Amino acid sequence: MSTKADFFVGTGRDAKYLGSIRWDGYPEGIDPKILRSRTQKGFEKNVKKFLANREDGTLTNQGESWTWEESIQIIDYAYCFVNNQVMASYFGDTLFNPVKEAAC
Repeated sequence: MSTKADFFVGTGRDAKYLGSIRWDGYPEGIDPKILRSRTQKGFEKNVKKFLANREDGTLTNQGESWTWEESIQIIDYAYCFVNNQVMASYFGDTLFNPVKEAAC
C-alpha cells in the first residue's frame, strides 16, 4: 500500500502547493534536507529537487494541483513550511514536527 504526501508553503486557503509523491510519504521516507529546511526558499528548492529525482514525484508544472483542504482529507501526509520550520499533518490531524516525532 502506498503512503502519499503533498508539499505546501503555508496552510489553509492561502497555502501554495509545490507537488506530491505517491509512495513512501511517511516522515522517514522524506529527504531530511526537506524536513530540516529553515527558509522558504530552501524548502522549495529541496522539495523541487526531491520530486524531480523520483519516479512517483509530481511538480506543479505537471498538471496536478491540490488545495490544502483537499490534501488533508485524502492524502496520508501533508508537509508544510510555516513559521520557519516544516510541519506535517496526517490526514488533516493536528500539525506536528516530523523531525521531532521521528526521533521519538
